[in-house]
Parts: sequence; C-alpha cells; structure tokens
Amino acid sequence: MANDTILTNDVIAEKALPYFINNCKMLRLANRDYEKEYQRELNGYQFGETIRIKKPSYYSVTTGAIANPQPIEEFTDSITVNQQLNVAFDPSSAQLTLDLREMDMYEERVIMPAAIGLANTVDANCIQEMSSTLYNGMSSLGTGVSSFAAFNNTQAAMYKRAMPKPYFALMNVDDGTTLQNALQNSFNTTLNSEISIEGLLGKLAGIEVYNDQNMISHTNGINSGTPLVNAASQTGSSIVTDGWTATQTGILKEGDLITFASVYAVNPIPPNLVIGTGTGNLQVFRVTADVNSDAGGNATIPIFPAITVTGIRKTASNSPANNAVITVLGNLAASNTFAENFMMSRAAMTLAIVPMHRPPGAVKVGQYTDKDTGISLRVIDGYDPITDKEIKRLDILFGRKSFPQYAIKF
Repeated sequence: MANDTILTNDVIAEKALPYFINNCKMLRLANRDYEKEYQRELNGYQFGETIRIKKPSYYSVTTGAIANPQPIEEFTDSITVNQQLNVAFDPSSAQLTLDLREMDMYEERVIMPAAIGLANTVDANCIQEMSSTLYNGMSSLGTGVSSFAAFNNTQAAMYKRAMPKPYFALMNVDDGTTLQNALQNSFNTTLNSEISIEGLLGKLAGIEVYNDQNMISHTNGINSGTPLVNAASQTGSSIVTDGWTATQTGILKEGDLITFASVYAVNPIPPNLVIGTGTGNLQVFRVTADVNSDAGGNATIPIFPAITVTGIRKTASNSPANNAVITVLGNLAASNTFAENFMMSRAAMTLAIVPMHRPPGAVKVGQYTDKDTGISLRVIDGYDPITDKEIKRLDILFGRKSFPQYAIKF
C-alpha cells in the first residue's frame, strides 16, 4: 500500500474506531440517547457546549371524584461536553517510509494501542464520576461478592427502588473472578457476537456482568464510637450527631455510606410507599465531605440525598428519631480500603460522544463516524520541520452525567 494512503486521516480514524468501541464498556452500558441532540450540528462541537436533559415529572394521586389539578413541573439537568481526550504520536519520516509503510503494521503498532488507551480512559472517567455520586449501597459493601444470594439481593434492591431495566454489573476484577469461579455453572454462555466485548463475563440472573480494571477503591473513615442521631425531626442535607470517638479527624470520609435506624427507603414513584422494613431496606445516604468529631464526640454530617419525608420528591419514610443508631455500611474497620462494584440501570450514566469541530487552520483533518454506534473520532496532522516529525493526534470529545438514583454499590 502506498505511503500517502497509509497516512490518510480518514482511514486512520476508521481503523481506530472498532478498537475504541470494543474496549469501552460504557458505550454498551450507558444511556446515549442525547447524542442525537448534538449530532444535529453538522460542523461539530467545541469544548464546553451543553444540552438540557428533561427529567420525568411526578404527580400525587387523588382518591375519589374530586380532582386536584397540579402544575406541570419540568425538572431539568444538563450534560456539558467538557471531556476531551487525545493521543498524539510523532513518527519520523524515516519510520513512516521504512518501519510503518504497511497498513497492517501501522494499525497494530500505532493505531490499536492509541484507540484502546482512549477507550480505557473514557471508561475510567465514567466510573470515577459514578463512584463520586452513588449513594445506594448494600449492607455487605466492602466484604466481597462470592455468592448468588449477594448478587441477587442487589438485583432485588434495584427493583424495589423502581430502577428501570435492563440491569448491568460492573465488578472489580478480584470480586468478578471470585464470583464467576464460585458460580461458573450459573453464568450463561456468552454469545459469539459478544466475545469481542472487553471484560464481559457472561450473564447471571439475566444481568450482563463485566470485570473492569478501572473500578474505584474507597477508604472509609475511622468510624469509631457509638454514633447516634442528636435530636429528632431532622430533615435536609445535614444531620447533627453525637457518640463518636472524641477529637478524631476523618471520623467519616467523603463517600462513606450510612444508614439511620428505622429510616427506610421509599419507591420514588407516587404514592411513595416504603419498600420494606428490616436493615436491608434502610435508606442509604452518602457522606458528601470529610467529617471530624469534636472534643465531645459530636459531628454534623453532610449527606445526599437530603432527608425529605413529604411530597412527590420524598426520599425517606421518616426523619430519624433522637438517638437513632448510625451505621456505616459494611460495619467496616477503621480506615479500611475496599474495591467497589456497581449494579446499574442504563439510566445511571448518560454519555454523549460527539463529532468534534474541524479547526479551519488545520491542514489535514480526518473524521470518521461509525454508522452503527454513532461514535466519532477526529485525526489531525501537524509537521515539525526542525525534527522532521509528522505529529498525528486522535481526539475524542464527550460529556457524561451520573444519575445516582439508578445504581447501587455492592
């Protein structure tokens, strides 16, 4: 193949995209419906552009013949295209003439590793975003996943919280491998068409299960003392507590998940019924900043979601009672580090990878959009006459948004 054909940036983009698509799990798991909003713009998008997402409205239901008209409340959020990733390489003219003159060699040695690196970074970026926002969690968090019961109980918790199907599981490699080894006869055989999907272990209880080397580890706080709620009827995004070990920096850490005795989760859809009683149905709250205890063992904990006990945005069955016991999920030892796992609905992560702007000053701009997935990759050239190197860069532009009410850590 002639060298000028090898260097066609459209060809490089076309060759790179399959490696990117097959190695980025979030392309398969995330909601990508909003990419259509971006793709209406034919000239491409620039860093920082946004689109608005409309969330579903909820309405209270009235019993009897008398109607209770309610205003239409449109809840909105937005995705910002603020994540740009690139891989750049600068082969010399000699390399391009001698070492990389065959397309197969160029694809294997340059294009493939560049595209896989981009895919892995997009995947890690989305996982980091989810890890920093999720608040639902199982009581066994941090203790490993080695039984069907632990896995299936998580699925039940998803269903009771009205999370839309299908469900997916992203697991750290150790837990995923342990679970598959323990239940190898229970995993469905992976379909031939899915063999190339990186990390797919198979299906368990109808859920696609993936190993992912990018799963985040969390280190919980000191978590010592006999912590209790200090005063009844507290609502909102912080709660006053006491009973902690006195004068401890980091008694709780941002990202710790906690529950309050007898405060249960509710179905988010009206009439907002309590999903059940018992410790497995307690509402879980995420600690949103590091917490220190004072000399008296007191601490005010910032939490998400806010405790809301009335209305269509109700988050909990009731406010915690005075002296209600506070539990850190997993009853973990002080400053314990553990790798997380997610079970998620597709609605838990919205991802939009969009066609990039073509700079008018660029000499050669290649861009390829995969017709099946809509994913777009840009390739641009530059030349340094001092070093006789032709710089090529592969760019991906994307936005992502986590919706934590649609996933659970387990």
